[in-house]
Amino acid sequence: MPPGRCAMNGRAGLHSIGRLALAVGLVLLVAGCGAGTSPNPVASQFLSAWSGGHFVSAARLTNGSQSTVTTALTAFGQGLNASGLSLRLLSVKHSGKQASARFAANVTIGGLGAWRYTGTLAMTRKSGHWLIDWHNADLNPAIGPGERLVAARTLPPRMPLLDRDGRPLVRLTPVVTVGVVPSLLKPRQQNIAILARVLGIDGATLARNAAQTPGDDFLPVITLRRPAYERVKPIIYPLAGVHFMSGVLPLAPTPSFGRAVLGQVGPATAAALKSAGPLALPSDDVGLSGLELVYQRRLAGTPSGHVEVVDGNGSTRATLFSVTGHPGTPVRTTLDLDLQAAAEKALPANDGAAALVAVQASTGQVLAIANRPALSSEDLGLDGSYPPGSTFKVITTAALLAGGFDPNSTVPCPPSITIDGKRFTNFDGESAAGASFLEDFAQSCNAAFISLAGRLSHGDLAAAARQFGFGSRWQLPLASYSGQAPRSASAVEQAADMIGQGRILNSPLGMALVAAAVDSGAWHPPTLITDPSAPQLSQPHGLSATTVAELRTLMRAVVTSGTGTPANLPGQPVFGKTGTAEYGSANPPATDAWFIGYRGDVAFAVIVQGGGVGGQVAAPIAARFLQPVS
Repeated sequence: MPPGRCAMNGRAGLHSIGRLALAVGLVLLVAGCGAGTSPNPVASQFLSAWSGGHFVSAARLTNGSQSTVTTALTAFGQGLNASGLSLRLLSVKHSGKQASARFAANVTIGGLGAWRYTGTLAMTRKSGHWLIDWHNADLNPAIGPGERLVAARTLPPRMPLLDRDGRPLVRLTPVVTVGVVPSLLKPRQQNIAILARVLGIDGATLARNAAQTPGDDFLPVITLRRPAYERVKPIIYPLAGVHFMSGVLPLAPTPSFGRAVLGQVGPATAAALKSAGPLALPSDDVGLSGLELVYQRRLAGTPSGHVEVVDGNGSTRATLFSVTGHPGTPVRTTLDLDLQAAAEKALPANDGAAALVAVQASTGQVLAIANRPALSSEDLGLDGSYPPGSTFKVITTAALLAGGFDPNSTVPCPPSITIDGKRFTNFDGESAAGASFLEDFAQSCNAAFISLAGRLSHGDLAAAARQFGFGSRWQLPLASYSGQAPRSASAVEQAADMIGQGRILNSPLGMALVAAAVDSGAWHPPTLITDPSAPQLSQPHGLSATTVAELRTLMRAVVTSGTGTPANLPGQPVFGKTGTAEYGSANPPATDAWFIGYRGDVAFAVIVQGGGVGGQVAAPIAARFLQPVS
C-alpha cells in the first residue's frame, strides 16, 4: 500500500445501514484517516506562518528550540533586507516517520529585486504528529550549521543634469548631514532650541519628529555643504545627542542656483520613494524635487548586489544570487550654465518673490530660470500666474494692427478715461494731448490704449493672445502655465484687457515666449529637456511679418526713449516692454513690476511680485542679466 494511504474495508456493512448513517460513517472514516497521517498540512502551515511573519507560530511547528527557530527566521529576513516573502508548497514525499517537503521561495530583497529558489523542509513524525525537523538548511539548502545569509548592495554613481553644451549643472559636493539621536538628546528642549536658531529650522517640527523616532535611531535634520557646516560646527558639535554624517551629494554651484528647476537630492522621503522605483531604499539619497525627482530613475541607474552564505567568522562560503546593476544616464537640459548664473546674480538677494526666465527666441528652448526666494522650491518662473499688465500691450497692438490700425496715428493720452462708469488712469498720471501711438506705447499710456478698445470685437484680444501662445498645450517635465486670455465679457472688461488686467494671466515663461515671438517672427513652444526627447503637443507658428516689424520698432522705442531706458545697454540693441500690473483689493492696489524683451537671440521676462514700477524695478534687473549677452 503506498505511504500516506489508508484502507477502507467496510463493504459488507454498507448494505445494512441507511443513507444518513452511511454519510456520517464516511465523514468519520476520512477524518480518522487524515489526522496525523499526512505531513502536507503541517508543511503548508509552516510556510504560511513563515511568509506571514508569524515566526513564533512557525517555530511551534518544528522540533527545534522555539527561541532558536524564531531568531533564525527573523535573521533570515533582516539579513536579506527582505521587503516581501512568498512561499509555495510544491510537493511532499514521505515514508514512515520521515518526510521531505519541497517549496518555492520568492524573496523580494530590498533594493535588488526578486530572488527565487527552491528549498526542502525535512519533516519527522513524533507521537502521531508531523513536525519540521529543524536545521538551518530548512531556510535554504546552501546554509550549513552556524551559517547565515546576507545581502550586499552597491549603488552606481548618480549621473548629472547637464546644460545645453554638456556641462554639469550639478557636481558631487562634500556635505554633512546633521541629525539627532533622540535618546541621547539631553537636555532635549534646550538643544532643539539651539539647533532651530542656528540652522534656521522649525524647532516644533523637530521636537515632534524626535518624539516619534525610536530612541537609538539617527534622525536626519538638515544636510549642509561643508563650508556651511564649518560655520555652525563650533555651536552645534558639542551638543549631546547631535550626530553628524559626512558624504557627497550632486549639488548646484550655490544653494539657490536653479533650485526650483534642478531640484534637490537628499535622504529619501516617503513621497520621493513612491516615484523612485522599487529598487530605491529609505536609506538612499534620491531626487526630492525638480528635475532630480522627475528623472530619478534615469539619473540613479540600478544597484548591483548579491546574496552570500557567510560562516560564523563572517567569511563568504558561497554566492547564491547576484544582480548586475547599470549606471545612470545624464539628462541634458536646454539651460545655459553661464546665463543661469547671470540670472541668479541679476535677481535681488532679498527673499521677496521674483523670477527671471530666458529663452532662445529662435527655438523656444529655455536658457535660464531663476526664482526668489532663493531657497524656495516654488517655481514662479514656469508656473506662476500673474496679470501681465502693460507687457500685454504687445499683444493688444498686434490685435489692433490685424484690424487695420495705422501705427503712425496720433492717439491722445489723457490722464484718465471712463468706460461705462469705470475710471481708468495712467499709472503716474502722465498725459500727452498730441501723442503718437509710438509715444503711447513707449510711455505705456493706459488711457490711450483703452480709447482704442472700440476698434476690437470682444474676441479679438483672445484670438491675438492665442497667436502668442496663451493657453497653449506644451510639453515640459515640470509644472508650467501657458496663461489665459478669455473673451472679454463687457466693455469694462475689454478696457481692462487692453492693458493686461481683467482676467488676463500668464507666467514669466509665457511672457518670455511673447517677446521671443516678436524677436524671431514666430511663436515656439518651450523646451527644457533635449535628452531624453519628448514629443511636443504644440507646434511653432509664424506671425505676420508686418506686425512683427511694427512691434520691433515699438519695443525698441520703449528702451531708447520710454519707460524701459534702464535697460538701454551699449552694443547690441535691447528691445522691451515694461509692465506695472495691479493685483489685490487694496487701495491703491499693490503692483507687480514686469519687464519683457530680447537682445540678439535671447528673449526674457522679469517679474518682481509687489515690486512696484516695472521700468524702475524690473528693467534694471534685465539690464544686469543682459550684460554678458551680446
